[in-house]
Amino acid sequence: MILTKLFEKLSRSNTLDALFAAWLPCIILFPLGLYLSFKAMNDSKLLNVDRLVVWVLRLINKVNPAWTKKILKPKSDDLNH
Repeated sequence: MILTKLFEKLSRSNTLDALFAAWLPCIILFPLGLYLSFKAMNDSKLLNVDRLVVWVLRLINKVNPAWTKKILKPKSDDLNH
């Protein structure tokens, strides 16, 4: 609904062609619908948090490897117990 109103306003202000503005919300939401349908048919989780954490840590490691060492560094209390 939000995308439809947004593109309708863009169409009325002649920023986008009316035909393109009418179809753009469908084009944007189609991949999301496919993904959710696939997940529902396979009874799988929508988001695997473990994979997300690994992906974020790899991204951080590419930006600044020292940050990853600080994040993964065990606390001294954990070593004593």
